[in-house]
Amino acid sequence: MYKTFIVIFMLILVMSLSFLLFESPIEELSRIDHQVQQAPPLTKLWSVFSLTVVLLSIDIILPIPSTIIMTEAANQIGLWPAFIASSLGLLSSNCCGYLLCRYGGRKLFHRLVGDGEYDQLKVLLHRYGSGLIIMTRAVPMMPEIISAFAGMTSMNFKVFIIANLFGSLPLAFYCSYIGVTVESRVYEMLLAILFSFAAFVIYHLIFRYILKAKTESV
Repeated sequence: MYKTFIVIFMLILVMSLSFLLFESPIEELSRIDHQVQQAPPLTKLWSVFSLTVVLLSIDIILPIPSTIIMTEAANQIGLWPAFIASSLGLLSSNCCGYLLCRYGGRKLFHRLVGDGEYDQLKVLLHRYGSGLIIMTRAVPMMPEIISAFAGMTSMNFKVFIIANLFGSLPLAFYCSYIGVTVESRVYEMLLAILFSFAAFVIYHLIFRYILKAKTESV
C-alpha cells in the first residue's frame, strides 16, 4: 500500500506547510480575550461561542490551534457553553473533511492508488475505521487525515459521526475544564499534550481488547 502512504505523506506535508504560512494570523485570532473583554455578557457569550465553532470548523483547511481555542473559550464563557461550542466545532470540522473528500476526492484517490489498494484500504477502514477515529481524535493532524480517508473510501456516515462523538466529546470537555481551572497557558498546553497521549494509549488498549475478544469468540 505504498501509494496510500504517499498520499498520507502529501496530506501531512500540506498541513505542515499551512502551519508555517498561517501560524501568525491564526494565533492572533485565537486571542479572543482581547477582542471581547469589554463586550456586554450576552454579546460576549454569543461572540465567543460563534467564533469558537467557526474556528474549529475550518480546522480541516487551516492550521487552527484547537486546544488554545477551546481552553480560551472556556476561560471566557465558562465550562458548559465552551464544551458545547467546542463539540460542535470539532464535529463540524471532521464532517466537512469527510464530505469534501467523499464527493470531491474519492474518484481522484481511486485513480491514484488503483483498484487493489483502494479496496484494501476500504475494507480496513470499514472494519477498523471507527476505532481509528476515536483513538486518534486528540492526536495533531490525525483527525483530518482519518476523516479524509473515511470520505474517500465511503465509510458509513452514521458510523463516522458516532465514532467522532466518542472521540470529540471527551477532548472538548477536557480542554474546556482545564480552561476554567488552570490559569497558566503553559500548563494548559502541557495538560492538553498529556491528554492527547493518554487518550491515544487508553483508546488503543480498549481497541486491542475488543479485537482480541472478537478473535477469541470466532
